[in-house]
Parts: sequence; C-alpha cells; structure tokens
Amino acid sequence: MFKNIPIVTRLIFLVSVITLLMLGTIIYATNDGLRSMARLDDDMQQTLNNVQAFERINFLMADTRIALLDAALNPEPSNVERRIADFQKNRAAVTEQSKKYEATLQDARQLELLNAWKAHRSTYAKEAIDPLAAALLAGKTADAARLVLYQVAQLNEPIRADIDSIRSYNLELQEKRTAEVNAASSRTQYFSIALVIALTVISGLLAWTIIRTISNSLNALQGTISRIATGDTHARANLKTKDELGLLANQFDKMMDEREAVQAAIKKENDELNSSVLSLLQAVAQLAKKDLTVRVPVNENVTGAIADALNLLTNETAKVMADVNNISADVTRASMTVQSKAETLLAGAQKDRDEADRTAASLESAAQSMHNIANLAQACNAVADNAIKSTQQALSTVNNTVSGINSTRDVIRETEKRIKRLGERSQEISGVVNLINVIAERTHILALNASMHAASAGEAGRGFAVVADEVQRLAENARQATQQISALVSNIQLETADTASTMNNAITQIVEGSRLAEQAGQQMQITQQNTAELVDSVRQIATTSEIQAQAGQVLRDSAVQIKRSSQQATDQLHEQAAQTSNLLDYAKQLLGAVRVFKLPV
Repeated sequence: MFKNIPIVTRLIFLVSVITLLMLGTIIYATNDGLRSMARLDDDMQQTLNNVQAFERINFLMADTRIALLDAALNPEPSNVERRIADFQKNRAAVTEQSKKYEATLQDARQLELLNAWKAHRSTYAKEAIDPLAAALLAGKTADAARLVLYQVAQLNEPIRADIDSIRSYNLELQEKRTAEVNAASSRTQYFSIALVIALTVISGLLAWTIIRTISNSLNALQGTISRIATGDTHARANLKTKDELGLLANQFDKMMDEREAVQAAIKKENDELNSSVLSLLQAVAQLAKKDLTVRVPVNENVTGAIADALNLLTNETAKVMADVNNISADVTRASMTVQSKAETLLAGAQKDRDEADRTAASLESAAQSMHNIANLAQACNAVADNAIKSTQQALSTVNNTVSGINSTRDVIRETEKRIKRLGERSQEISGVVNLINVIAERTHILALNASMHAASAGEAGRGFAVVADEVQRLAENARQATQQISALVSNIQLETADTASTMNNAITQIVEGSRLAEQAGQQMQITQQNTAELVDSVRQIATTSEIQAQAGQVLRDSAVQIKRSSQQATDQLHEQAAQTSNLLDYAKQLLGAVRVFKLPV
C-alpha cells in the first residue's frame, strides 16, 4: 500500500493523521463539555427563574395580605380604595407569573404541584381574599377583622406549603439534572479516553506499517550489499518500490551491472592485449635469433598494426636475404671460376716466360709458342670479358642488396615508430585508468561525507550510514582495481620499450650488413677495374702475339721485349689472382653473413 509512496510523504501522512485524530478527539471532547456546561447553565438559569418566579408570587401574595390587613386596620375609604387597587394589581401579577412559570414546566411533578397550588389559591381567594375585599369595600370592619384573623391565616398555610414544595422540588430537579450532566460529562470523558486509546493503537499500527515498509527496503538493500561484500558480485536488491530507497536500490543495481560489465570488458581487453604482446615478444625473440620464417598473428587490437608491420618486415627481409644469398652464391661461384682461370693464366704465363727464355735458342719454337700464346691470349680475352660481365652483375646485385637492406631498415624504423605509438596508447590507457582512479577517490570522499551526515542524523541515518560505508568500500575496491590495471599497463610499456630496444639492435645489425655490402660493392668495383686492366693487357698480348706469329723475324729481335712483357703479364696475373682470392673471401663472408638468417622455403 505504501511501497510506491515516497518516505517523506509517508511520514508527513503519519504525522498528519495522528495530528488530525488528536485534534478531532480534542474538539469532540471540548464541544461535548461545552454542550454539557451550556445545558447545565440553562437548567440552572431555568431553576433560578422558577425559584425567582415563586419568590415573586410569594412576595406578591404576602403584599396582598399586608395591603388587605392595612385596609382592615385603617378602614378609611381612601386607604381602603388604595389597598383594594394594590390587591387587584398584585392578584393580576400573581396570575401572570403563574402562567409564565407554567409555560416553562417540563416535568409532571412540577405541573402537579402547580395545580395543587392553583387549587389552594383558588380556595384561598374564594373563601378569604374575595370576602375580605368585599367586606372592606362594604365597610364591614368586624367581618373583615374576623376574616383576617381566621380565614386568611388558615387558608394561607396550604399555599405556603405548596410554594415550599415547589421550591424544594425545583431544587431537587436541578440537583438531578446536574447529576445527569455530570454523568454525561463522565461518559464523555470515558469515551474520549477510549477514543484516544483507539486512535493511539490505530496510529501505532499505521506507524508500524510505514516503518516496516521502510525497514524491509533497508534490510533488502543491506543484505544485497553484504552479499556483494562477501564476493557475490551477481547479488542485486531488485526492489520494486518507487520510494527513495527503491530508487537508490535501482541505481545501486544499475551501478553494479555497469561495474561488472566494465570489469569484464577490461579483463577481456587485457587478456587479448597480453596475448598479443606475448605473441609480439615471441616473434621479436625469433627475429633476434635471425629466424625470418616467424609469422605474428594479426589481431584486431592495437597490436594488429604492429604484427602486420612485423610480418611485412619479415617477408621483405626474407626476400632480400634470399636474393642476397643467391647472389652471394653466384658471386662465390664466379669468383672461384675467375680464380681458377687466373691460376690457369698464371701457369700459362709461367710457361710463356719459359718459352720466351728459350726463344732466343729456337725461332721456330718461339714462333710456334707465339702462335700458342696468341691463341691462349684470345681465350683469356674471352674469359676476361666474361669476368667483367660477372663482376658487373655481382656489383649490380650488391647494389640491389644495399637498397633492399636500406628498405628493410626503413621498415624497421617505421615498426619502431608504431611500437612507440603503442607506448603512447598505453600512456593514454594510463590516463583513463587515472581518471577512473580519481572518480573512485571522489566517490570515496562522497561516501565519507555521506557517512558523516548519516552519523550526525543519529538513529534515522544509521541505515544510510551502512549504505554509505558499502559505497565507500566499493570505491576503495575500484581504486585498487585501477591500481592493478595501471601496474599492468606499466608492464606493457616496459615490454614495449624492450621491444623497441630489440628493434634498434636489429636496425644496428642491418646497418652493419649494409656497410659490409657497400664494402663488397667497392671491392667489386676495384675488381672490375683490375679485370678491365687485365683484359686490356690480354688484348695487348694477343695483338703482340699475332704480330710475332706473323713476323717471326721480328719476334726473334724482340725476344727480350717479349720476355719483359711476359714478366709484366705474370705480375698482373699474380695481382689478378690475389684480387680474385680477395673477391672469393668477400663473397664467402657475405654468404656467411646472409646464411645466419633462417629463411622460409
């Protein structure tokens, strides 16, 4: 009945009902007492009027007797006439007073006494007063004296007795009515007391009903808070009332639902973020071990872009490293071939020098040797051309490798920037967590203020103090949760910083590889220049050998010059062999540096 009425309205209704009932009781008792007093006053006034009326009648009758007695004692005509006139006047006044008295009678006994008085008065008038007046008017003084002495006094006694009886009965009737009024007043008092008791009981029941509705809501809300305090986060008050406590319970249930949803969302997001960060860390660890076959799972959270960038970096790096590996193998094979050819050329040059020493002894052997030298020089020219082409291809491959490494370095730097942005996003999360912590602290302060106000309210605020304490405890729990979240975010920031450091190390290694590749390119340029010089020398040898083959005579004359040229060719071949050996070493170093990476099949 009272569940949907606000508590203030209930209390106002209770106080109003009690006040109205008490006022009604007081007004009823006051009105009844006033009516009793008014009725008693009316009865007293009526009795007083009756007594006064018969006192007046008694006085008039006595005055009549005195007037007639005076007329009898002083029988002068003027005195007699004056007294007879007074007699007639008093008689009329007595008759009028008796009629007024009779009009106010409300009791049969009063009427009976009045009739007895009228009868005695009539007898008194016929047998005493009227004969006395007639005797006085007739001048019969002796008859008048006799009537005064005998008839008047004798017949006046019953009338006096009647007047006394009427007076006594009126007084008795007044006492009776006073007793009745007092009894009625007592009954009114008893009824008022009973009514007050009944109204007190009704007010108590009404107050108990209202207090019970309030206490039931408070008990339900307190029980819910106790269950939540013991760990039952699914506990809800579910109050259906529309008063202040019902609204408070509904808001509390809504707050608990929102808090549970926020905690679940935060836990889910943290789990996903932790899983993604662990995957990133594992992938970066594999990359640190030069394993380019690793693939990072791409998620929908903030680490998705980083994972995608790492996968792209890994793929591009793997492609570049595979190309570098293949090119390094080709350079190694070409270098080994050039070295083999150089050794062959060196051996041939040694033979040419021996032949040049023997040229002076035999021109025809020298001519044949020159013809062989010309053929070998032509072969060396072709091999040198191939060496130049291979060196150019190797140089182009090394340049491409340097470009790929530079691209890889740019990708890793972009990845480092994204990891830094991830750290900034983590700082934004820290800002949101700090905001939640501030809200929790303010809620804690508000709950503390509410507890202080509830304590100042005394017994009336005890229930609200319990609610305020529970809200304060919930605010403290929320603040602790935000501290835990802040610690997790700090760990994520530290791990992100470690990841950035690892990426910086990778960039350093790639820069070192780029430097080595550039050095290899420079060495290949030098080798290309030497090979070009070698080709020029071989071409000169071929030209000279052809001329010597065509002109044996000139060869003989120029044997010393041929020996000198052979010595120069031998020196150049030694230098070419040394450069080719260096190129082979560089190619093996480049191949070893590349093969430390684990590439996808």
